Amino acid sequence: MDRLIDLLPVLLAGLLLYKCSIVKPAGALREDHLSPRSCLSARGFFAVTVIMHHIAQYTSAGLLFHRFEYLGNMPVSVFFFISGYGLMKRLSSDVAYGRSVLRRRLPKVAVPFFLAAVAYKLMCMCIGQEMSAGDMLGYLINSGNSLCILWYFVVIAGAYFLFAVSALFFGGKPNAVLASMALCWAVYVIAGSRAGLGEWWYNTAHLLPIGMVWALHENGIQRTVKKCWLPVTVLCIAGFALIFTQYDSIYALCPTAAFHLTLAVLRNMFFTLGFVLITMKLRFGNRALELLGKVSMELYAVQLIPLDLFHSEAIWIESDLIYALAVLSVTVTVSVLIYLVKKKLNKQPSLG
Repeated sequence: MDRLIDLLPVLLAGLLLYKCSIVKPAGALREDHLSPRSCLSARGFFAVTVIMHHIAQYTSAGLLFHRFEYLGNMPVSVFFFISGYGLMKRLSSDVAYGRSVLRRRLPKVAVPFFLAAVAYKLMCMCIGQEMSAGDMLGYLINSGNSLCILWYFVVIAGAYFLFAVSALFFGGKPNAVLASMALCWAVYVIAGSRAGLGEWWYNTAHLLPIGMVWALHENGIQRTVKKCWLPVTVLCIAGFALIFTQYDSIYALCPTAAFHLTLAVLRNMFFTLGFVLITMKLRFGNRALELLGKVSMELYAVQLIPLDLFHSEAIWIESDLIYALAVLSVTVTVSVLIYLVKKKLNKQPSLG
């Protein structure tokens, strides 16, 4: 029965392709491929991809499904790109955006993070597993259980803070803010590697300033891409495929930490830009993806609970297929319920 787990990647592909359409005529390309609605669908798709990647790390069944284990944090690089693009888009249209960015964006990150951390602590108490605050911090930083999934919330929250400081310091000047964010990324990579952080902490964050570059120079980039969309797209896909499939062989040519990081940075960049370029020709999006996009932060945070709970001494699901279905169903259901509760609360009249 566990072989049926390979149907999950097929269903995921079907979710992406449902109502997908090709831009016509043959030489035409979309100019709104990074619209809020398109980005919402992308976030929904890659949020589910991230969950399936983590499930694959806990399972071994399936010819297709187990390959999700090797995706690493490549899907997360799309999140960083979209965030960087959105930040710069808003700043370009409103130089005072730096004053409100933390108020607008930080709660969307901080609330799921702390709710997930508290829920994980309560889960550990219920199943008789000791877990101190120090233990949780250690797992978050150094891996060891699903708590390390929350690294993304820490990094993106830090990026929002640095963006706000840069925007205020430079008076909302986009080029200056972009330069400062690129510099911050370089310093972060050096500091993170020397501090012994896992590479996943910093080998995708460069997509945030790349997304900012795309937003700042979008018109020029689109004009250039229109002239050579096919070769540039093929180059990105080929670059990603080469590094992804031959990673160990290429790394053996220069087995150093710096080269290892360089390969990861290039792989994630090719992966993300390849997807962005494909969306210029293919129009993805449907109501299911948009709903998943609206709860993408909740999906990302909630998953860590069923991932560990259903492979704990209290509840051990032996079947890989049932385990995967349980994790996915609980994660999506709880995330949607949280979204509906938040939506309901936001509609309540103010008492003050």
